[in-house]
Amino acid sequence: MEVCPGSASSKCGGPTTRAYGTALLQYVDDLMICSEDQETCKADTIKLLKHLHAAGHKASLSKLQFVQTEVTFLGHIITAEGKSTSPKRAEAIQNLPKPCTYKQLMSFLGMCSYCRNFIPNSAVLEAPLRALMQTSSASTTRLMWTSEAEQAFTDLKLALQSAPTLGLPDPTRPFTQTVDEKSGCMTSVLLQDHGGRPRPVAYFSAKLDPVAAGLPRCLRAVAAAEKAVLASRDIVGYSDVTLLVPHAVSLILLEQKTSHLSTARWLRYNTILLEMPNITVKRCNVLNPATLFPGPDDGEPHNCVSVLNQVCTPRPDLSEVPIPNCDLVLFVDGSASRDPASGHCQVGYAVCTSHTVLQSGALPGHYSAQAAELIALTEACKLSEGKSATIYTDSRYAFGVTHDFGALWKHRKFLKSDGKPILHQDKVADLLDAILLPAAIAVCKCPAHTGGTDPISAGNARADAAAKAAARLPLSFVPCLLSSTSTQPPSPPSALPDLQTFSTPQERKLWLTNGTTSSHGVWYGPDGKPCLPKHFFPHFAKLTHGLYHVSKGGMLDALTKHWYTKGFSIYAQKYCEACMTCAQHNPGKTTAKPLAAHPPPEQAFDHLMLDFIELTPAEGESGSAQTGDRTTAHHSTRRLGDH
Repeated sequence: MEVCPGSASSKCGGPTTRAYGTALLQYVDDLMICSEDQETCKADTIKLLKHLHAAGHKASLSKLQFVQTEVTFLGHIITAEGKSTSPKRAEAIQNLPKPCTYKQLMSFLGMCSYCRNFIPNSAVLEAPLRALMQTSSASTTRLMWTSEAEQAFTDLKLALQSAPTLGLPDPTRPFTQTVDEKSGCMTSVLLQDHGGRPRPVAYFSAKLDPVAAGLPRCLRAVAAAEKAVLASRDIVGYSDVTLLVPHAVSLILLEQKTSHLSTARWLRYNTILLEMPNITVKRCNVLNPATLFPGPDDGEPHNCVSVLNQVCTPRPDLSEVPIPNCDLVLFVDGSASRDPASGHCQVGYAVCTSHTVLQSGALPGHYSAQAAELIALTEACKLSEGKSATIYTDSRYAFGVTHDFGALWKHRKFLKSDGKPILHQDKVADLLDAILLPAAIAVCKCPAHTGGTDPISAGNARADAAAKAAARLPLSFVPCLLSSTSTQPPSPPSALPDLQTFSTPQERKLWLTNGTTSSHGVWYGPDGKPCLPKHFFPHFAKLTHGLYHVSKGGMLDALTKHWYTKGFSIYAQKYCEACMTCAQHNPGKTTAKPLAAHPPPEQAFDHLMLDFIELTPAEGESGSAQTGDRTTAHHSTRRLGDH
């Protein structure tokens, strides 16, 4: 029955007495009485109607379902056997046309979401439709339909049309819940035994958060299991639940190192899945995708810990403890500081052994200390190609990229949870490739600036001093500064005579007119710096502009420290103007506009001027308002009283 909405919270607040075994369900102004037999239901219904009448409420006779074994409540058909969707609701959704705007699509998804407990894999079916709404949030925006969205719209209607009848949950008996992860979504079904066979009670599906969706498959299953338990909590309560997952969830949380998960996330998963007394997590080696229930011939068992070790590390034999009797023991360090005299940033890196410096060099001034550490570690791996090496670094960032999250970033295609690329994307990719070169490798973390005399402290101090000394040297070409992708400009030759062979006769003529000289096949400018051909302007523009999007002046300053150029200022200006990131964040110069004025009036009383002054109240008057016409000399003054 339905009562008029007046005082919904008080309609059942009176002293109504019901027979034993009778339940009263209330949702706003919808009431349903459940009894064990017809006579009890009839008596309790009459008591409720009398109570509503005494309280001044009215019931709708057209919506009254008096003592029925099958009733429609909140759009669901409820019987003693279970509940199903109302045919009228399903028909209303089937007759909906294809949405054309953002608002219409939201309305359609809202109607389908009301019945999502009856639709297996509802979140997976909705994903292409929700992807349409990511382009714009304006309610009147026209949708750009794709073939995937068209198919999802049809599949969602068909799934609602063939929605199954779900059993009514019995809190006195245990539940079984199966969970799986598909396409970044949690899919689950809650079951209870019925006549020796499992019967669905509710279907659950939801999209994983961006961080969980970027994890490897085994860790995504852990996130899906936690989300499934939270989704079924309203139905299950504190009843016993057996959670079936096709992955070793308990083993992952107990034995797998948690560096791939944040402490807060691991604690949440561990508390909900392992410490709740009513939840038992079991692994089923197979899972039927259609019913989300284990089948005898579906799936393949796998070792989750072994899979995570392969996915979450760059190479399986990567160690964080020194390798005994290795071929090389290297110390790497990067330095980034500001010169107190000139104010310019000085960045460098170094790779050392216990006795000598193997490689060092200066880096562009816009590089950070983290970038310098990554470059140093990358160069050390290249020097160890085909050998066994133990590499010490005092950078926790470089150590974490190597052992903890570098491979995960590669698994996510070097994208953050917001879809933007990570910092130092190209350098992390180069490091992950270089780690595969040595025959055996161990990257170890050592404390920095200890002042000790042991071999590790002395080697780290030598690398630190070499990196600081290299930062003060002139910038030279470093192979690892460029990404290995084909989108980078061609790298210049390492020898100056070979580099300047790319200059045209017109360039050399321009150099001569500006006072350049040639010595031993190398052209030098008036300031004594080598001349840079225009052929390599794209390479050095990309190098000096960098990930920090340095301005034209900064690019020119960084290049003219080491090269003599003609025309690079104009090229740098055009390069900055063509950069989309700079165009989005730099407002640029505004266009000057002339002073505006009111247009002259064309006739009398076309433009009136109004002024008001407030005076000290005297003789019942507190102010004066004056109106004047701009065309004529007409003025009107009115004194204002207190009111």
